[in-house]
Amino acid sequence: MQNKTFNYNICLLLRNDSSSLANRVIGRFSEYMKIFSVKRTREHFKEVFKHNYYSLALSDLALLDSNVLNFANEFYTQVEKIYWYLMNTEDMPGTVAELTEKKIKILKKCWNNYEQELNACLENLMSDSDKQDESSEPAIQESFSIQEDDDKLEPPDFNFDLDLEGNSN
Repeated sequence: MQNKTFNYNICLLLRNDSSSLANRVIGRFSEYMKIFSVKRTREHFKEVFKHNYYSLALSDLALLDSNVLNFANEFYTQVEKIYWYLMNTEDMPGTVAELTEKKIKILKKCWNNYEQELNACLENLMSDSDKQDESSEPAIQESFSIQEDDDKLEPPDFNFDLDLEGNSN
């Protein structure tokens, strides 16, 4: 029982962390690309791509279902590829936006697969614990979800008249 509760909590933490990450990377694409193009800074990418997956102990992750681990690896590998590109590219902002959009399409598919597997894992752990004690586990909450048919991201608005530094002219 205690091991299942621990596994449930690890899955829940992974789902919440990855959901937040997917929301920032996929859902706020236009925002962080606008900041990149106008300010020519990369500092904000550290906050956009921040997650806790690599801080989890391998011994804790080893208790999880192998499918969850495989989908986690695919998802976080894609996240790291996008982050690496954004932090190291010398491309112009328009090209960066175009190439990042292509990478995000791949990330969406990885996210949808990973989210489904995490939810299945949570449901299995929940049903197992329900058999022992129906009131001991919290209900599975809805998480952020990306529709696969949403192939086109909203392009960043390259409005260079926008004053992001707060200077009044």
